[in-house]
Amino acid sequence: MKSSIHILFFSVILLFVTSCENEPIDTSNNSGEVIKATSELYSLIERISSNGTEDDVTCIEFVYPLTIYTFDENVEYLTTEHVNTDQQFSDLLGNLDNSYSISMSYPITSTLNDGSVFSITSNEELKEAIDNCIREEAIGNCQQLIKTCIWKVIYLENTENIYLGGVFQQTDGATTFNFDGVINFGSWSPLFIEDELHLNIHLNSNTDTATFWNNDWLVTYIGSHAMLLSTETQSVLLSQFCDDNDSCIATGLDYNECELEDNPGHAVFIFDNYKNCLLSLFIVDGITNAENLSVTFHQSYDDSETNSNAIIASEPYINLFQGEIIWVRIENIDTSEFYVIPITINAISC
Repeated sequence: MKSSIHILFFSVILLFVTSCENEPIDTSNNSGEVIKATSELYSLIERISSNGTEDDVTCIEFVYPLTIYTFDENVEYLTTEHVNTDQQFSDLLGNLDNSYSISMSYPITSTLNDGSVFSITSNEELKEAIDNCIREEAIGNCQQLIKTCIWKVIYLENTENIYLGGVFQQTDGATTFNFDGVINFGSWSPLFIEDELHLNIHLNSNTDTATFWNNDWLVTYIGSHAMLLSTETQSVLLSQFCDDNDSCIATGLDYNECELEDNPGHAVFIFDNYKNCLLSLFIVDGITNAENLSVTFHQSYDDSETNSNAIIASEPYINLFQGEIIWVRIENIDTSEFYVIPITINAISC
C-alpha cells in the first residue's frame, strides 16, 4: 500500500512543484460556496497550518504551492494570495476578517481507513479525523517538464463528456480552464486526506462551467499521464500534455479556418488535419493507442451511427454554413466499439 501512495505523491508533486506562464486574474464575483472565516472548515485549515502540529486533527494535508483568493462579506473579490508554506497559510487565515471568505470548494469528504466518513462543511459540525496521515517527501525536480504541461479533458465512457477537449493550465495553485475559447480563472488545490489524494477546484465565476467544476474531486491515476476525477455524482478523465508545440493544446471541439476571399463565411477544411487532435481525446497511455482507432467524418448523426456516406477526409471540404456540425465516428478496430462526437467548423477572418 505504501508504495502505491508513494507513487501517487510523487506524481502530484511533479504536477505542482512549478508553474506555467502567468495568466491575468478574473476578479468577477465568485460563485458557489466558499469557506467563511467563521466556519469550522476555516478553523480546521487554520489549525492544521499552524506550526505543523499534529494534535487532534492531522488528516488533511495541503500540497504547496497554492493560490488562494479572498472575498469580502458580499463575496466580492479582494486579493490574490500565493501560499508556499504552512506558516504563510496560517498567517493568511489568522489575519482574515471574520466576515471574509477564501476560495475553496466544499464539502470535502472522504471515507477514512477505519470506515468512518470525514466531512468538512461550512455549516455542519466537523467530524474529527483519525491519526496517521500519509507524509512523504518530494522526490526529484521536474520544473522543465511541468512548465509546459496542461491537463485536457478526454473521453470517459458512460458520462456526458460535456467539457470534452477543455484544458486546465495551473500556475502555483492558480488555474485557468479554457473550453472552446472561453476562459475561467480560479484555484487548483491538491490535498491529502489520509491516503486519498484530492483536487479541490474552484473557478471564480457564476457560470455553468464553474458550477460543474467547483468540487472537491477524488483523484485516481490511470496510466502514467491520466487521472480520473470523481465525486459522488460525476467523473471526468484528464490527460497530461507536455509538448508546448502541440497544436492540439488549445483545441476544444471547434475548428476554424480562414475564410475564402471570394466566398466570405466559407472556408476549406481538410479533416485529416484534425485526426491527431481528435484521437488525443481518446488515448490513455498504456490502455489505448492510435493504431487501434479509426476516425471518419459525417454530415449527419445517422450516417455516423451507421458508418455510411463518410466525407473523404483527405480532400477539401467547404462548410455549408457558419457553425456547421460535423459528426465524428471514432471506432476501436479490435472490438468494433465506437463513439460519436460532434465538432463545429467555422470560417473566420484572417
